[in-house]
Amino acid sequence: MAREGAPERGRDGFWDAFECAAFIINHLGEEAGGRAAKKAGALDSEHELARLRKEQADKVALENQVSRGELMPEAEVVSTWQSIITAARAKFLALPTKMAPILAPVTDPIDVQDQLTAAVHDCLSELVDEPKYGSDEEPDGEVGGEEESDEAMAPAAALDRQPVGRQKPEAQPGI
Repeated sequence: MAREGAPERGRDGFWDAFECAAFIINHLGEEAGGRAAKKAGALDSEHELARLRKEQADKVALENQVSRGELMPEAEVVSTWQSIITAARAKFLALPTKMAPILAPVTDPIDVQDQLTAAVHDCLSELVDEPKYGSDEEPDGEVGGEEESDEAMAPAAALDRQPVGRQKPEAQPGI
């Protein structure tokens, strides 16, 4: 059975290649655009019903994932990532202030590198240990936390009462 608009065979029993290519391109374009079903004038009720059932099943699956905590609202995800990035930024921006007094007396470049590397790793490990979701809530649901240990409250470097940085130049009489 010939389709509407399909090319016909020539007198020699062969089809014209250009007409066939044009028909195929038009036919595929109509199917891809969904126009073939509209031209036919009928919707496939089985197909539409299957599509509806799939959408309903997808909706229930998403609701189940949300109830199990596998999915989070977009706003909460964005807020969480913003707090994580803000915490990381603050920790890394504090490194120069924290490390300057420690590294000022150090003259060995390898020792400086080792101490800086250790400080960066400390920052990264602190970020891993931070409470999730950017809140003060502990995993067990309690707010706040345990008292800080003496080790956590210790100064970053031992106090040696030595001046840090260069000395002030002597005052010059005004000109």
